[in-house]
Amino acid sequence: MATRPGQRRGGHRVRVGSTVCYTGAYVSPLGRGIRRSVFVEPESRFVTVRGVRLHYVDWGDQGPPLLLFHGDQRTSRSWDAVARHLRDRFHVLALDGRGHGESEWTHRGYRTADRVADFLGFMQAIDLRGVHLAGHSTGGGVLAFAALQNPGLVRSLFLIEPLLVLDKRFQDNAQRRETDVRRSWPSREEFYAYLRWHRATSIWDPEVIEAVGEHEVRELSDGSVESRWAPESFNAEERQDDYYDLHAQLPGLQMPACVLLSGSRAGPSIGATGEAISRMHRGQLVVFDGVGHNIYMEQPRTVADLLEVFITGRTLPERIAAPVEAAPG
Repeated sequence: MATRPGQRRGGHRVRVGSTVCYTGAYVSPLGRGIRRSVFVEPESRFVTVRGVRLHYVDWGDQGPPLLLFHGDQRTSRSWDAVARHLRDRFHVLALDGRGHGESEWTHRGYRTADRVADFLGFMQAIDLRGVHLAGHSTGGGVLAFAALQNPGLVRSLFLIEPLLVLDKRFQDNAQRRETDVRRSWPSREEFYAYLRWHRATSIWDPEVIEAVGEHEVRELSDGSVESRWAPESFNAEERQDDYYDLHAQLPGLQMPACVLLSGSRAGPSIGATGEAISRMHRGQLVVFDGVGHNIYMEQPRTVADLLEVFITGRTLPERIAAPVEAAPG
C-alpha cells in the first residue's frame, strides 16, 4: 500500500542503549518525500546564568545553530521529536527555562523581563551567535523580546502559537496553576496512561508522549512521579502586573520571522497577528488547520519540515492542514 502525504507506515521502535530506531516511514504534507529517522538521545549540559543553573540539551553540531524554547509547564524534551528530524542538518539545542525541567527551581524570577534576561544570558554564556530561534507559547513571547532587544544575535525567528498579548485575564487564569493543576501521579506507568487518555494530550505524537513520560516528570522516593515545573513559576506576586502586547512591536523585528498559528484560533486573533506581520519587512504567517495549541507536539514532523523550509529561505504555504493517519491494513 502506498504511503500518502502526512501518513506513517510501520511504527516499530527498538531501543538499543541510548539509541532508538524507528523502522516506519513518514511522508511530509509539504511534498518532501519519505523520511526515515534514527532516534538518538541528546547530550545533557548545564551553565550558570545570572546566578541560576540552567539546563539544556545538545543534539550535536551538524550545521547552523537552532535553539528551541518551550512555554509554561513544558521542558526542553518536549522538542525531542522535532529535534531528531533536524539534527542532521542543524546544530540543535533546547533550553529548560528557569523553574522547568532540570534547570534550577527558584522561588522568584519568572516575570517576562527575567525570562528574557535569562534567555539572552544563556546565549551569551555559551557564545551562541547568528542563531535561528524557535519557540512556543509564552516561550515564543520571550524569543520575540530577545530578538527585539539583541537582534545581532538572531538570524531568524520562528514562533509557534506565540503569546503575543499577556493581559490581566491571562495572568489571573495562570495564577491558579500554582495550586490547582494536577502535578503528581502514583507511578510513571499511570502518568503514561494519563497522557494517552486525556483529550489534550492523547492527540500528541506517540514519540512526544514517550519523551514527556520519560523526561517531563521526576520520580520520588515512594515511586510516585511529579511534573518537572515549579509551582512558583505561576506565583501571583510576579504575575500581578506583568503585561505586554507585542503586536505593535513585531514590525520592528529586523530578521526573517514566521508565526505559525492554529486554525482553531478565533478569526480576530489571526487577523490581528496577520496585520502586524504584514507591516514586517520579512514576516510570514502560516495557519495550520486541524491542530490545537501544542502544534509541535501534535505534528512534530510537519513542524520540522516547516522550520527547515523557513530557515533555508524558501516560501512557506499560507495555510496547511493536519495530515491524516494511514488507515489500518
